[in-house]
Amino acid sequence: MPRDPETIVLVLLLLGLGACTSPAGEQPSIRSRTAVTTAAEEDTSSFGWPYWPQRMRIYPLSRLVTDRSSGDLVIEVRVEFFDAEGHTCKGVGQILVDLLDAGSLHQAEPIKTWVADLANLQDNRDHFDDLTLTYLFRLECDATLLPDQPQVRVYFHSADGQHLQTKPYLLKKKR
Repeated sequence: MPRDPETIVLVLLLLGLGACTSPAGEQPSIRSRTAVTTAAEEDTSSFGWPYWPQRMRIYPLSRLVTDRSSGDLVIEVRVEFFDAEGHTCKGVGQILVDLLDAGSLHQAEPIKTWVADLANLQDNRDHFDDLTLTYLFRLECDATLLPDQPQVRVYFHSADGQHLQTKPYLLKKKR
C-alpha cells in the first residue's frame, strides 16, 4: 500500500465518493432523499416539533423588587421551559401569571392576573433573557394588593395546543 500523503488523500477521496452513490452507482436525487423517512422520523413527525416545551418551572431568581426610577413594587417572574429531553428551550404561546395569597387556605380566585403573548415574536424576544435562558416578566403591582405571603403560579398555553402550569412559588423580597 502506498504511503505518500498525496496517494493516501486520493484513496480516501475516492472511497468517500463511492460512499455517496446509491447501490446502482447513481447519485440519488434530492427529491428521493427527502421522500425517505426512517421509522424514528415517522414517530417524531406524528408528534410535531420534538422540542416544544414539555414542562416549565418558575426560576429561583423570581422575586419582589422596587423599581429604582418609580419606586413602585415590581414582581419579577422568570419562567424556564424544558423540552422532552430535559433541555432548556423557548416557548411560543400565551403566558398567564397569577398572584396568589399563600396565607389563604381556600383562595379560589387570584388576586391579579397578567397575560403575555409569546406567540408575538418581538414580545418573545423582548422577554427572553439570553444569560439565564428564561423568560423575564416584570409585573407592576399595587402594594395594597400584595398579600403578606405573595405567591405566583404560571400557566402556559402553547401554540401547539399544550397546557402547562407551574407549582405555586413563594416570592421573596430582594434584600
